[in-house]
Amino acid sequence: MLDRILKSEFAKGSILLLFTIGIFNFLNLLFHFISGRLLGEFLYGTFAAIMGIVYIFNVPSEAIQTIMSKYTIKSANEKEKIKGLLKKGLKKFFFFSLISFAIFAALSPFIGKFLSIETPLIILTGVIIITGFLTSVNRGVLQGLKKFSSLGVNFLFEGIVKLSFGVLLMLIGIQIYGALLGLIIGGLFAFLISFVSLKDIIKSKAEKADTEGMRSYALPVIISLATVTIFYSIDLILFKKFFPDLAGQYAVISMMGKIIFFGTSPIGKAMFPLVSERDHKKEDSRGILKKSILLVFTLALLAWAVYFLFPEQLISLLYGEEFLGLSSYILLPSAAMILLALSNIFVYYNLSTDKRYINYFMIFFVIMQITLLSLFHSTILQFMIINIIGNALFFAFLFFSSLKKNEKIFEYNNTRI
Repeated sequence: MLDRILKSEFAKGSILLLFTIGIFNFLNLLFHFISGRLLGEFLYGTFAAIMGIVYIFNVPSEAIQTIMSKYTIKSANEKEKIKGLLKKGLKKFFFFSLISFAIFAALSPFIGKFLSIETPLIILTGVIIITGFLTSVNRGVLQGLKKFSSLGVNFLFEGIVKLSFGVLLMLIGIQIYGALLGLIIGGLFAFLISFVSLKDIIKSKAEKADTEGMRSYALPVIISLATVTIFYSIDLILFKKFFPDLAGQYAVISMMGKIIFFGTSPIGKAMFPLVSERDHKKEDSRGILKKSILLVFTLALLAWAVYFLFPEQLISLLYGEEFLGLSSYILLPSAAMILLALSNIFVYYNLSTDKRYINYFMIFFVIMQITLLSLFHSTILQFMIINIIGNALFFAFLFFSSLKKNEKIFEYNNTRI
């Protein structure tokens, strides 16, 4: 059984993306670790809050990648149609990115005032929207073509460039502005080199692709990814608002928890095109879902065990002793991220099948989470426990709603995956 799983298309794709995107996520974390040391506790708290905004406003980028992946699969590997889809996607989403940036820039004074962050920093953050949209179009096509190695390498190069330029600019004294410029340069570089992996598509003659239902499909995708993104970033933003003096300390343990989420997220990305393809062919995909859940849970539990055993050592090594103030709480944000990592698998599974209507109900849980954290924050411990409760309720909803549609989901399926 193990030998068959390891030889499966799902396992190969997951392992490849886990490795390459895993390095990308490590570079992101290294960027955070170095930023913490170079910026200091107060400025790093500000930077972490800005990154929370980046995560939320990066939702359309994730949605674009998912949508492009889905419709690339529908083009059934016909290069001419995929070229038409790529051309149309780049044109439409570039225009959409400019509109989004204009709206974000208009809102930046209000966002800056709410979080006590200077407006130019918020506006610079909005530039990431443009590069993110365009890069996601190309990455979505790569994902739909199941070019997992090219997709992973693209993430890898972005991480290297972002880290190199961001650290260099911080070292010469530009501080947070330098860190954000590093993000922008990395995204732009990733967009440009993605065309190398798509050269066989670009050389083809463009034909009209089947994009029927794209707009209706986009809504549940945006809702789904927005919900997940808000769940892993809203704690950083609200903690900065309610406990400004400890924002840097909390950002560290929150980021340690997010290692679990980002470290396992490639599994959902590898699962998505495989399940979409099977759903398009009316084939059973429950075995892929089961393997995804088990793999995420196993990896997350291992990471949580390491945090349990070496909390202070890890924080001291990665950030420095200056950030040990909340080290005793490290397991709480991590527990919330384990639940969210499992929820993320169900979110992607629903999007890749005809069950995506389930994800419309996720809006309620966003409102619930923000409301609960806004009402119950008299102590740091209460804030963290409420964060776990919100994630637990979100996971329970996705688990049981999906289980109801697939009563045999956890029965072993002998179909070759």
